[in-house]
Amino acid sequence: MSDSAAGSDAGTPPVSAAARRARYAVRAVVLLFAITACCLFVGLIAARLNARLDVTVTREHRLSQRSLDVLSGLDKPYEVVVAADVRSLDPASWQRTVDVLDNFGRASKNLTITRIDTGSADGLARFDGLMKRLAERFREKSAAAVAAVQQGDVSCEQVAEQLDSLSAAILRLREAIPAPPTGPPNAQQYRGYLEATAASCRVSAGDLRKAVQTSRETLLKTAGPLPIPPTDEAVYTVRATVGDAQTLAAQVGDNVARLELDTSLSAEARDQIKPLVSEAASLRDKAGRAGAMLEGVPHPSVLRVVRALEQTAAALVIGPPDASGAGITAIDLAQLVPPRPAPGEPSLPDTRFRAEELIDAAITGLIDQLNPIVVFVHALPTNFAPSYREFSLLVDRLRLRGIDVAEWNVSISPESPALTRLDATGKRPVVYAIVSVPAVAADSARRMGRLADATVRLINAGKPVLLSATPSTLPGIGSPDPMVSFLSQLMVTMDSGRPLLRQTQTPTGRSVGADHIAESAGADHPIARSLVGIRTPLLWPLPITRNNPADGVGDSGITFTPLLKVPASKDVWAESDWMDYATVWPSQPATGSPAPDSSRDATSTEDWVVAAAVERLLPNSKSPQRLVLVGSYRWYSDQLAVLIGDKRADPADVFRLVGNLELFEAATLWLAGQDERISQSPTAQSVPLIPTMSAQRVTVIRWMLIAGLPALVLLAGAAWRVLRG
Repeated sequence: MSDSAAGSDAGTPPVSAAARRARYAVRAVVLLFAITACCLFVGLIAARLNARLDVTVTREHRLSQRSLDVLSGLDKPYEVVVAADVRSLDPASWQRTVDVLDNFGRASKNLTITRIDTGSADGLARFDGLMKRLAERFREKSAAAVAAVQQGDVSCEQVAEQLDSLSAAILRLREAIPAPPTGPPNAQQYRGYLEATAASCRVSAGDLRKAVQTSRETLLKTAGPLPIPPTDEAVYTVRATVGDAQTLAAQVGDNVARLELDTSLSAEARDQIKPLVSEAASLRDKAGRAGAMLEGVPHPSVLRVVRALEQTAAALVIGPPDASGAGITAIDLAQLVPPRPAPGEPSLPDTRFRAEELIDAAITGLIDQLNPIVVFVHALPTNFAPSYREFSLLVDRLRLRGIDVAEWNVSISPESPALTRLDATGKRPVVYAIVSVPAVAADSARRMGRLADATVRLINAGKPVLLSATPSTLPGIGSPDPMVSFLSQLMVTMDSGRPLLRQTQTPTGRSVGADHIAESAGADHPIARSLVGIRTPLLWPLPITRNNPADGVGDSGITFTPLLKVPASKDVWAESDWMDYATVWPSQPATGSPAPDSSRDATSTEDWVVAAAVERLLPNSKSPQRLVLVGSYRWYSDQLAVLIGDKRADPADVFRLVGNLELFEAATLWLAGQDERISQSPTAQSVPLIPTMSAQRVTVIRWMLIAGLPALVLLAGAAWRVLRG
């Protein structure tokens, strides 16, 4: 050892093992404290500036853009309440619903999520607190409704008193008509009618008093678990009874007035007829006013969801108070969270997207008080309402979003229906959806003519119209199709005489079909944008063209925008001789199927437009008239999956018709002028779709597989030789 080293060692006291361990321990503690502090600071920052990234293909952990748009517009407090016994629910579905609820709660500071487990004592106490909170919130509205019902009951009692008075007056008229043989020839018939009518008035008066008493007893009860009176139930019975009294009074006035025409009656009898008719008219009007008073009772909106609260299980969306009162709506809990399956039953499908759509629609319905009204216009022998069986899937979707539906059967009534029940203020936009049917007989041709006349009147009046046309045999014989011929005034042609067909080669030979998958035209239009990436099945689609193609708005003041297209192909053509094939399709016979071999058929190298939006500016109008044209047979019907030949398809399968429902909803909102509400629904975005590849892309992929892989192997071998020298 050198002297310097020895001196250095001599000047430094030796370090003991204990000191080294203590130093290492201090360093470890300091490092652990620093790491803990960093984690704490990162956690605090993440809590303040949180972000969730979803990189899954199926978008399982984020809301759709539509939901985010709805939540971004909330400027007042809203609340979503789910109260249920968690033990009775499917565990996986409940957890998925909780994830969706949490996503909603994180997306907006104005939305509160409340979950109540009514299977526990604490949960029952919280549920009772919710009922008390709702009752207090609707207390003033409930008091006003009770006062209105009581006032209507008093008016009904006055109607009952006047019915007794009318009965007595009828009996006096009866006594003024002498019985046979001294009376007039029809004396026995008159006396019998008047006696029976007087008895009917007395019975009606008694029924009305009983109904009033039932109404008053009902006001002393509570609406399910809510400590407020069920004013809607109190109105129900008495409203129907006073309506019967009004009808009876009108019939009495009309029938008694005819007696005055019988000159064989004595002057004394005829003198009593006019006052009796006047009293019947007065009674009719009084009963009408009493019925209108009961009809207009301002029931608290919470009464609409009472049934959802009766079993201590509910899914509610509660909106903020506004000028028209507090808003609340209920969601079917079984759709939001299915019950636990029985032992041995298969597991339930993923319902998270359904839950998101239900909540999104409920919030939207509370935000917008001017939701559109869709009127189905048709000329069928029977009505759609009240079940709307063939369109139940569509109608349920519309109603879920606060869009009401009505019906106008032009074969029964030439005038459009009054919508005061759905829109007392007359401010809600009304969209008319034309449901066309082919004319196959003289009667159906007459009804189609009435439908065409009604459609022309709507368009000439500037109404927003959604026209769905069907193939027609009339153009084939040189006659215009009345359901589309009027489109010439819009500079549009819909070729209803030549629907699109397609041919494919199968292992059993050539096959021809009338069903097509339409794609978004990709135009800069709200409807087209909402359909991007969605496949829309159409049946017997009709080509739509503009008569004077031009960019933008031409001299005619009409804008034509394609919405849906069927991609051009040598296997797709417009067939003129389609009627015989329509009678056997979709059995698709091996021989005799039509082909693009006639001079009257049409082919195209450009995509076929099968749905379009049209706008035109009418004189003295501030905003343009809007129309949507779709050439297809029953494209929004629940039966479409069966009609296109898939006998195993379930008509209630929403994914089968998601594109059609999206198109109808987007068209309705656009026609109503509510463009900002148009976007893809969560259900549409939950379906993984593979768009059709173009011919160029298919060619590129084919050559990459044929030549690309061998070339890549050769390049890898050359690179290895270079590296090895």
